[in-house]
Amino acid sequence: MLWLPPFIGQRPVEEATTTKTNGVCFLGDPELPEYKQHKEMLYDIRRELKVHIVDSSASLADRLDLLDSSLMCFVCDSPFGGIRRQTLEAFAAGCVVLFWPTDSDECVDLGLKDMENVALVDSKAALVAKVNFLQRHKDQALHIAYSGRSWLATLESQASKYLDAIIAPPFG
Repeated sequence: MLWLPPFIGQRPVEEATTTKTNGVCFLGDPELPEYKQHKEMLYDIRRELKVHIVDSSASLADRLDLLDSSLMCFVCDSPFGGIRRQTLEAFAAGCVVLFWPTDSDECVDLGLKDMENVALVDSKAALVAKVNFLQRHKDQALHIAYSGRSWLATLESQASKYLDAIIAPPFG
């Protein structure tokens, strides 16, 4: 049986954003072999931006607590191929998702637009620049977070329609 987690229906983005106490978090474990090419950069970024890192051994509750308290979340899905669940959790928590994607064309296909509903990054310099910009422009950060949640709601709705079509074939 396929189960799709209910990402939507949490606190409004405006409320979620005003209660954020951390700047940037990173979901992932830099020690994983998948991050080999990004490991040094991840540690550099952690020092420069004071990024809070929660590795894969952390409980779901710990990850969600960190997301709820962070204004921005950096996710590097480039070693994995596709968008992972934790990336969707970051959108759902109302974070500005700083996303290093596997494939830029896939982002276009999914409807992810840089500085509209996500902040796309492909280097340390791009990440630092976007974090600094969004920290100075809170209204833009709020807009991206809200648009990111709307994108996720649309994605969830589309997935639900496809699932309904598979589960409940038309009578006739």
